Amino acid sequence: MTRQYISYKEIAAAIGIKSGDIVYLSSDILSLAWTAKANGECFGIDGLIDSFQKEITPEGTLLIPSFHFDFSNYGIYDYRKTPSATGALGNAALRREDFMRTAHPMHSFCVWGKDKGMLCGMQNLNSFGADSPFAYMYENNAVQVMLGTDYQRSMTFVHYVENMAGVPYRFY
Repeated sequence: MTRQYISYKEIAAAIGIKSGDIVYLSSDILSLAWTAKANGECFGIDGLIDSFQKEITPEGTLLIPSFHFDFSNYGIYDYRKTPSATGALGNAALRREDFMRTAHPMHSFCVWGKDKGMLCGMQNLNSFGADSPFAYMYENNAVQVMLGTDYQRSMTFVHYVENMAGVPYRFY
């Protein structure tokens, strides 16, 4: 079976993302960039973000992880300035004026779209609690899109499920 290349600018449309969807987008940008280059295309991270916004429309919501874990070691976090430790996609969204960042010091998201204000106004203490962006995604049937990465590096949502199930091995 031969794989056909789909431009990074067309992925959202090709996988059926539509107006009003809530999308949790995680990726390995380097993998996407190499694949684009191998197919004669010059990758642009803003073009990827723009393509998802085009399909979601302002009626939906786009969440991009901008997690940062130093808070647990050093107690320092500024949601306006602390860079994302989860990669280039989160840092690109942080630089854009059309995104806002949620306030949680470890599991923050850059958010665009209809529910941006509500999500960025959350004051959840537990990353995975009933008042968190993860709960919002669960309650609103969000779609998680993982591009160029595998589930082992992009399944933080599983921790929400563990928290809600009360597993004994989670610590807070």
